[in-house]
Amino acid sequence: MFSQSDDPLTLQKSLESFIDEWFEHEKPWYGVDQEKLNDVELPNPLKWLYGFAGEWHGNPFYWSTLFSHQDSLRGMEYLRKSADGKLIFLDENQGVWQAATEPT
Repeated sequence: MFSQSDDPLTLQKSLESFIDEWFEHEKPWYGVDQEKLNDVELPNPLKWLYGFAGEWHGNPFYWSTLFSHQDSLRGMEYLRKSADGKLIFLDENQGVWQAATEPT
């Protein structure tokens, strides 16, 4: 698992396997609905991540998501563009930094 770090598709499959094994088996409602994904301009790796696990609940609280404990992946409804047009998709828990990327 994660042995071919230069191959994005292999890394995606490895992450899927890791999450599925570590947390619980994937349910259809754990990913963001394809219709919602089509309404937002996202680069393919983020579209895949949201589609696979964007609604996956976290532990120990069911209301949190898999990627929302400290530094967290923004929920689809909170995706915004920065002043320079980059898509902000991740926030540090105290508001010190954000991660952003080109929207396409």
